[in-house]
Amino acid sequence: MASPEYDPITYWNHRKNPNQHRNPTSLEKDFLMPEIKQANKILEVGPGIGRLFSLYGPEDEVCGIDISERYEHKVKSRAAAYGLNYEHEVLNFYKYQGLPYKSKLFDLCIAVKVLLHTTPNQIDFLMCEMARVAEKVMITSKIGDDPARHVFNHNYREIIERNNLCIIDGDIIGNQIHLIYYGY
Repeated sequence: MASPEYDPITYWNHRKNPNQHRNPTSLEKDFLMPEIKQANKILEVGPGIGRLFSLYGPEDEVCGIDISERYEHKVKSRAAAYGLNYEHEVLNFYKYQGLPYKSKLFDLCIAVKVLLHTTPNQIDFLMCEMARVAEKVMITSKIGDDPARHVFNHNYREIIERNNLCIIDGDIIGNQIHLIYYGY
């Protein structure tokens, strides 16, 4: 369980090494690709240095939003290397009253191994905002206790239910949860 001293903005803007680039796992590909193929406009929350970029096509409009400025140049460079139609925004969405997008602007919002780093006092807000700006939301996250100060063990199904969001599909495989949900 993360420590109370964890400040996401400070942590991710001062972390010396980004998560190493590696391609999405076959499990992530199997989960994400059917929905990505149907979407034209995609929001990726927390793209890091572009680990999922190999899944997108040049015809997709992809927007990445992250709280860290530190590796913004790397993510933009990777997007260009993949020939993506990509926009990137650095935004402290903890400070603002929501994501800076119109409701249902995106066909799909994706957050892969990102929400586990969201503090308990912000997780409901962020998951609701993701559902507000996209027709469908796909998340994958590690579940279970972790001693790292920047990892939280959220009950995603409970968060979805308590916020009157709807689960379309979901599964737990090992210590990973995969969910597709939407809002009204």
